[in-house]
Amino acid sequence: MAEEILDDEPLWLQNPLSVTAILVAFRAERWLPTVLESHGRLDFEPESWRVAYDEADVKTAEIVSESFSQTEQVVVPADLGFGAKVVAAIDQAPPADWYWLLHDDVIVEPGSLAGLLNEATLAEDLGAVGPKVREGPSLRRLLEVGLTITGTGHRETGLEPGEPDAGQFDRARDVLAVGTAGILIRASAWRELNGFDPNLPLFGDDIDFGWRLNRAGWRVRTAPESVVFHAE
Repeated sequence: MAEEILDDEPLWLQNPLSVTAILVAFRAERWLPTVLESHGRLDFEPESWRVAYDEADVKTAEIVSESFSQTEQVVVPADLGFGAKVVAAIDQAPPADWYWLLHDDVIVEPGSLAGLLNEATLAEDLGAVGPKVREGPSLRRLLEVGLTITGTGHRETGLEPGEPDAGQFDRARDVLAVGTAGILIRASAWRELNGFDPNLPLFGDDIDFGWRLNRAGWRVRTAPESVVFHAE
């Protein structure tokens, strides 16, 4: 039986890749304890963690300090946008093959990271993959399974309002972009593009980064085997 399980393992698991998880926490006292509990149930865990937060957010800082070592904590200015906080955290992270970006209100399923790696490692030109994003653990409403942009410049999920997850998007596909909530980014692609654009202070990191990946010859793909729940 053990040999059969081993034969079914993906190649990346037989020779595990290094993954650094980047968690951005801001005013997160409501969700963060539950989110951290979900991290502890992962089937495959990141090799290292970096958590970006600002010390002015006292309650979040307390939770982070109780849950992560000093080395894993990255204190950032309060006025930085999400993308800039991710850049700051990665700049202080050890070398890795992949970066896994997480929001402080994103609950992950045990197979979330493994599902992303199963898809991401199928081809060398995959620069980023994103999970299926649902509204909450007890709800089936889809929030994202890939992103595009309309002719008028609006962010588009391609989903109907309130559309439930009935397996209709369970086939992986190439897309323009995936959201930053749970995105897995190849480190070499991140370095080539110099990460997120610091001129985008709050919104737009996902579409902009996916667009730039595609223009540079990298593919962006959905990995619906991976499921996360975003409280938004």
